[in-house]
Amino acid sequence: SGAFGDMFRYLGMYQALEEVPVDKKIFLADRNRMFDLPRRQEEVIEYYAQQFPEYQEQIRHFLGQEKNIFETTALFSLDPSHQSLLTQINFTESDIIPLLQYVRTLGMPPELEVLLCSFAICCSGTPANEISLSTLCRINYGLNDNLVRFADGGDAVIECFMQAVEKYNIRLLTNTQIAECIPEPGNGRKECHKVITSTGKTITFDNCIFSTHPIDIFRTISPISNNVLFAERIREFEEKDVPGGPCFDY
Repeated sequence: SGAFGDMFRYLGMYQALEEVPVDKKIFLADRNRMFDLPRRQEEVIEYYAQQFPEYQEQIRHFLGQEKNIFETTALFSLDPSHQSLLTQINFTESDIIPLLQYVRTLGMPPELEVLLCSFAICCSGTPANEISLSTLCRINYGLNDNLVRFADGGDAVIECFMQAVEKYNIRLLTNTQIAECIPEPGNGRKECHKVITSTGKTITFDNCIFSTHPIDIFRTISPISNNVLFAERIREFEEKDVPGGPCFDY
């Protein structure tokens, strides 16, 4: 669901990927009770409503809120007609209120609270009293609506992407470093839109986006990393100790 599926559709890859549904089971050990969740969010709503008939109103309210937050998150839509929404992004109350605080206002039993909030663990194991309502809803909707894997796993996705790389004339360089940065003349600012790689290739660009561990920047752009102030700035990025390994704020 959402941007992930849209990405495959826009690249013409969707038909080449075979979806394999993933079973979703939640076992509450202290209740000795298993919940076998169906696919599609509408079906999940009806399933929980049958399991907890006296709390149907709260269930429909919470999961309806979940769908609304997901569908109004502009960054989740690749449809060009929605891109104007990106300039209108504002924080709402759902981005601020802790999930647990919100859920407690609905007056549901503990086991139902656990079921509705269980996918919070998919966001680095964030406790329900720390994660926001909107963050949980954005995670939950996709997992409730259409959780699948692909036949042949990641190899199938890589094969499709490589076909798209060829179609759109994207260049992939590996084992390559930036050997020299060619500064832009003018206005006194040190800007670079042209580099020479360690293989001798010249690459020009409007913007450069790094998606890597910050310390790897030193190895990638070695000429700039010799600048003391630049090196200090990189080392100031805060490393966080989170489940699954360290992450950085930068």
